[in-house]
Amino acid sequence: MRLIKKSIIFSILYLSIFIGTSFAAPGIKITKPLNNSTVTSGQEITVTVEAAGGFKIKQGMISIAGAPNGEDIASLPITFTDKIPAKAFGTIDISAIAKDSLGNVAVDSVTLKVQQTSSLKSLKIYSDGLLFETDWDGNVKNDYYPYIGGVYGVYSDGTERYISKDPNTIYSSSDPSLISIDSTGKMQVHKSGDVKITVSNSEVSLDIPVVFQKPQGIKPSQTVPPTIQINIQPPANFADWYNKDITITITAKANEPDVVQELSYQFTNIDAKPTRVNGSQTVIPFSQEGINLFRYVAYDNELNGSDQQSVTIQLDKTPPSISLSLDPYTIKLPFKCENRYFLLPFFYKLSYSATDKLSGVKSVNGGLAIPNISSYKTQLIKRSSFQIILNEKTQHIIIASSNPQETLTQLKTNKIVPIDNNQVMHLNEREKLNIWTITKIGSYLAISAPSITFEATAQDNADNIATKEIKYARKVIPLPDYVKPLISKKELSSEEIDDLEDDAVIDADTLKTIRKNYGKIP
Repeated sequence: MRLIKKSIIFSILYLSIFIGTSFAAPGIKITKPLNNSTVTSGQEITVTVEAAGGFKIKQGMISIAGAPNGEDIASLPITFTDKIPAKAFGTIDISAIAKDSLGNVAVDSVTLKVQQTSSLKSLKIYSDGLLFETDWDGNVKNDYYPYIGGVYGVYSDGTERYISKDPNTIYSSSDPSLISIDSTGKMQVHKSGDVKITVSNSEVSLDIPVVFQKPQGIKPSQTVPPTIQINIQPPANFADWYNKDITITITAKANEPDVVQELSYQFTNIDAKPTRVNGSQTVIPFSQEGINLFRYVAYDNELNGSDQQSVTIQLDKTPPSISLSLDPYTIKLPFKCENRYFLLPFFYKLSYSATDKLSGVKSVNGGLAIPNISSYKTQLIKRSSFQIILNEKTQHIIIASSNPQETLTQLKTNKIVPIDNNQVMHLNEREKLNIWTITKIGSYLAISAPSITFEATAQDNADNIATKEIKYARKVIPLPDYVKPLISKKELSSEEIDDLEDDAVIDADTLKTIRKNYGKIP
């Protein structure tokens, strides 16, 4: 193979000298030695070149492939002696090239068979073996020379001869599933693994080690940090508050072939140091109320760390605290309304409020608690005045308002008649009638019912709900001193005294005074 390449280089060199010339019928011919003659390495031979067809040489050269120098020629015929190179093996070419005075170029060559007179002792290659580069996953790159090259035989005469292409040179693979090789030394690499190539010739063999070399340094994919996810159950509400004990699950995944080695997490307001756990998942129960910053990170076996993640956990399991009161509304007596005098304060304020130390109060509402009216017969009347008449005995309800259907829906949903905070109410119990009457008069409500219960509900931002109720009961309120002169002056009618007995709570002595001044009350 090497001798043939040198012959080609020789021919190209001389063709470059004669660029622009053309071949003619006259030429040159190597008449000795004959084509396909047998020679031995190192043998001295006679070479004769003659002109043919009247070729007139001007300059030329004769060369034996592998020989260190060629023979310049200036006239034909010419005969000279030279040696077959000691390293010659297989076949060898003798080439002649010439140019005449007209620029015509002539060439000729013969091929000689080289017979070895020495015996093959060993094989060698001028390398450490076969090297194939792979990627990080062991896949072999395709940019390799497919042939075994550079196999030399060491003969008994001490000469090394190139025998890679010798037909008697046999190639084999210890594992064809990794590397297969044919009789010419052409390889096909399938995958990396533990394999060797054996070259043999004339009962002499040589094992060629095969090395699959991965890239040096750190695999790029091994610098990719893990990904990490968090799941918290039950989920937070729309305001990002939890109102129950929660379970925090951290799950991480590494970039293959790495694995997650460790998870680290910390409640920064609680823990002095992070907690570290082995593996790719951990489940953390959590029940401490308050606002806590939770940080977490994952590390793989290459110590690549994910970006530290954090989430604010807001936990409030405590319902709001409700303040609810029903207090007499202080007015100067007697109070006159619709030409009637009222001596005692039967007007009240319903006051309610709520506080929440953690998530804060979202809403607070108060009102008059009523029975479940889902199955009541209803009569809806649309008018500007507002009145609700509910008869528990007959399961009937009359609603008069600007939007009675909306009022009915609200009663069924909330189970209370909403009353604005600090709204003034006129309360009157009619226990025997078993009828509720709720009438809005100006800026106050007139309420009568067999049993009157007021209720307040509050909701915090964590959706905890608190409820508190208070029952209305008549109180004995002493008649103010400034009212007594009115009684002595007989400025009250008997009808007004009836109203006092029905609608106002007075002590027994005051009632006796009224009866004394205005006669018996039936």
